[in-house]
Amino acid sequence: MRALLFLISLTMSHASVVGVDSITLINERCPFSAKSVDRSQFLSYGVCCGSCLKRVSKDVLAFVKKTKPKNKTCSFTAKPVRKFFKIGFCCSKCKKKAS
Repeated sequence: MRALLFLISLTMSHASVVGVDSITLINERCPFSAKSVDRSQFLSYGVCCGSCLKRVSKDVLAFVKKTKPKNKTCSFTAKPVRKFFKIGFCCSKCKKKAS
């Protein structure tokens, strides 16, 4: 039993270390400052389809200004969210602007 708990804790600690590096962001530059993104500063958003996701990637700043994180409906079509993604920010101040 102790061995099992040890393996679980080891796996979970490894996952949290790997987690930040494996996050897929749709942007490389902060939508507010145009500085490089800090991969630990991100918010989750959603859209209804791939077409709407392409629209987001064309103008991330406009999307962030009109959409709250963890939205339930697509900002473009008002349909339920089916595709989830993450937008990165350069710092906690910029991240807070988007919240």
